[in-house]
Amino acid sequence: MTPGIHICHFTTVHPRDDGRVFFKQCVYAANAGYKVTLVVADGKGDALSHGVNIIDIGKTSGGRIQRIANSTKSMFERVSKIDADIYQFHDPELLSTGEKLKRLNKRVVYDSHEDVPRQILYKTWLGPMILRRIFAKAYNRFEKRKVRKFDGLISVIDEITDQFECSSKITIKNFPIIQHLIDARLPVSARKPQLVYVGSITKPRGVLDYIHALEWIPEPYRLLLIGRFIPEQLLDECKRLPEWKRVDYLGYKTLDELSQLLGSAKIGLSVLHAEQNYLQSLPTKGFEYMAAGLPLVMSDFAYWEPYFDGCAIRINPAQPKLISSSINQLIENTDLYEKLALRSIQRCEEFSWEGQFKLLNEFYQKIMIS
Repeated sequence: MTPGIHICHFTTVHPRDDGRVFFKQCVYAANAGYKVTLVVADGKGDALSHGVNIIDIGKTSGGRIQRIANSTKSMFERVSKIDADIYQFHDPELLSTGEKLKRLNKRVVYDSHEDVPRQILYKTWLGPMILRRIFAKAYNRFEKRKVRKFDGLISVIDEITDQFECSSKITIKNFPIIQHLIDARLPVSARKPQLVYVGSITKPRGVLDYIHALEWIPEPYRLLLIGRFIPEQLLDECKRLPEWKRVDYLGYKTLDELSQLLGSAKIGLSVLHAEQNYLQSLPTKGFEYMAAGLPLVMSDFAYWEPYFDGCAIRINPAQPKLISSSINQLIENTDLYEKLALRSIQRCEEFSWEGQFKLLNEFYQKIMIS
């Protein structure tokens, strides 16, 4: 237990029910005995949820730059009045806010969820590549300079963590909370003829490929889509496809609801396109499929192989016929299906949030005595 230690998380970008920020970090810390405050900017009001005190600074209006400027100012004004032991923020827009807190002699930790300089290179709306390279280099210098001043740095993969110089830093991988998934597993004989995709529903994450693949997959198999369409107009495009009649779009689901759905499905899909920001990342939903005892059909990215070897059919992405043939292999070959499913069950505990939180807890203790 950690009585008396108060952690204040703050974000202007992530929703109050964000999986990593709220359920994994805030709720787990509250359950471990920390006092936890989460400050958000969504306009939904203050609340107390799962032992976490949620403070809302309100939603700002205006253009993108104006919203960032106004929300970061409001965030500093609110957070600086909270008497916490550790201040942990989750957005690159808040780097300067973190620096201001350091000037007040606060303990500040930056939780970097993504490789932002690398992502800038692929944001085409920023202009031609030569301009994006200039932006990326400038931001990289800015980010690394700010982080040197903080007490701690957290990131989701070693390749990002290693880029920073900081007095204390650690990789806390975004593995799933698995006990709910383990508890909800059904035996193979009781599972429904369902293919499942969970996460942000986008073209680069393969949604059109999955729907097209249904053309070559036998009835009565259906596709479950769980998550939110980005952009929302993509839903209309999907509905116009002939195979949409075999899709069940379920929207966002709670952890308990998701566990029940995965525990009764047959095959998990994670065939993301070979975009740069996916090639060196970890697909959290893939680990959820494993914990639910599902064999996977997934992209053949080299970075993923050590985690999913023996649990998945790994294929070249963006090819609906290849997706369908891999699914049909699992439907027709019972021995292969059971072999991959068993390997998923055997390996899933290597990749759990339960294990990662132990590391995070030790990190907080280190920050407190540094």
